[in-house]
Amino acid sequence: KLAIDEAKRTVSKDVAQAYLNLNAAREAIDFQKAAKDSAAESYRLKNLRYENGLATTLEVIQSEEALSTRENEYQKAVLSYNLAVVNFENALGN
Repeated sequence: KLAIDEAKRTVSKDVAQAYLNLNAAREAIDFQKAAKDSAAESYRLKNLRYENGLATTLEVIQSEEALSTRENEYQKAVLSYNLAVVNFENALGN
């Protein structure tokens, strides 16, 4: 009986942890999407400034690099979320 109770507690803890990880991953996606959108707008504005002679090529390249970094971080967040979904489903026994 003690072993069964311990197993139940372990499973409950694992499911709860997987659920919390899933929620954290979902929030990370939202954060990274907002950061990516902000970087995309910054890049767009930097290009407009460059076209009007108000920014240098270096500034545009730096802005493009920042956008690329944010896009990569967003993709990593999506990957982490997908892994969290799989871990949650495994914890539930699906």
